[in-house]
Amino acid sequence: MRRHDESTRLAAAVGLTFTLCLAHGCAACGPETSETALPDAGPEAGTGASTTTSTSSSASTTSGVGGSGGDSGPPEPQPCPGWPGWETWDDFAPNCPLCVPASKEALPPPIQWEPCDPLSNLPPGGCRQMKVDWPFGFTPFAYAPAVDVRPDGKAVLDITRLSAVEPNPWRMKLVAEADGEVLSAMLDPRGSEIKGCTWVSTSVVSMSQGKHITAIIDGNYDDDFPEAVVGGAIDELHPKVQWSWEHSGGHGIATSDLVWATWDSYEIGIAKWGEPWQVVYSGAQGDGLQQVQAKAWHDFVTWASSDGTYAGVMAWTPQRGAYPFITFPGDWSRGAEGFSTDGVHMVWTYGEGKGPAQEPYPTRSVMVSPFTTDPAAIAPTRLRSYPSPASIIGQWIVHCGYAAIEMDIDQILIVRLSDGWSWQLSTPDVPDAGPVGQWQFDTVYALSCEEVFLLGNKIPTMNIARVRLDALGPGMPPD
Repeated sequence: MRRHDESTRLAAAVGLTFTLCLAHGCAACGPETSETALPDAGPEAGTGASTTTSTSSSASTTSGVGGSGGDSGPPEPQPCPGWPGWETWDDFAPNCPLCVPASKEALPPPIQWEPCDPLSNLPPGGCRQMKVDWPFGFTPFAYAPAVDVRPDGKAVLDITRLSAVEPNPWRMKLVAEADGEVLSAMLDPRGSEIKGCTWVSTSVVSMSQGKHITAIIDGNYDDDFPEAVVGGAIDELHPKVQWSWEHSGGHGIATSDLVWATWDSYEIGIAKWGEPWQVVYSGAQGDGLQQVQAKAWHDFVTWASSDGTYAGVMAWTPQRGAYPFITFPGDWSRGAEGFSTDGVHMVWTYGEGKGPAQEPYPTRSVMVSPFTTDPAAIAPTRLRSYPSPASIIGQWIVHCGYAAIEMDIDQILIVRLSDGWSWQLSTPDVPDAGPVGQWQFDTVYALSCEEVFLLGNKIPTMNIARVRLDALGPGMPPD
């Protein structure tokens, strides 16, 4: 593969993305990608075909599928220094220090779980947290894991473990069954203080339906660096470079079994696995609105088209291209936020009663509809009010007849889609404790039929918790 130059600009904002997630937080801004054409590419599976893709705006851009090792391909892996059974991975950038297991025998042992801290305020057996059995400094995990629940009901996690302890610090990206084997991994033997080539992004939607992706950069964390989207099957030990940019400001990323998608607050890009990435929609087509929060279900991709005044949902399919899905053209008083689907139900927050100023919708409702890709076939049903005045709404998580969302810090809402019955998960404040040492629940990662997976931590040490739905108490009727 050959990397090529592209024109870029720093996007003004990115909304609720989780791009460029390092050890303790996230920030994102990205390139305005324009015309994209695929240069010569080899016949290897997952490397695409030598065809021309679509165009967007006036500036010219080219990129490709595969690694950056030139026409001869990436170099042969070498042993990973200090890590027996691991080998180097530098398919994207020369001298990249990342490593992957040479075989499954080198993968770490399965994830272990233990009861949550009593401060979680849940009954015995109602909450478990990941057992941390490695040395760490500030926190044992990076911020934005992904959790996917398979059709058999088993959860798979994509997490980054941190060990910022001298003299041998390291970071390890791990894909593992919640109750089973570790499937794949990637290692940065330098720990959390990184420069040059490293992975910098995962997101709640970067793993789905048996595939996962991550973003890797080759340079310092600023507004102009080479970037690649890397990934494939969740059990693939040596992931492939799917696409790269010579100059980038970072992308949000999402995937499914059929496609993967990017956003940078201005443009939405989509690629079928093994085919060229292309820009499918931009802010220029959407009245200057930000284009963020992409999410893929098979080959149906949705995203938020919004700013502080207006909120709507756009969609894309291979058959139709990009099209309005839940929008209210010319009507600033209504909006749709937080859209998500599991292919059975679609859930979003409907806002109404607002003027043209940049402010939250004064009236908000939780809506559900049977799944469809046709906007004319959407059949919305109001489930209950959305009980939070917060101005920013993330994406709902939908699965097995439930939907869950983080409304605010330590304020989780879980709604049963059949009747609107709901539960709020939060923890009581510890008197006079201050913020450090208190337990809180935050970002929702996934739902199974029995549990909700979410950020659960005793501040400031992050962890991943799994809470049983039957431990949430009697709940609340719809209003």
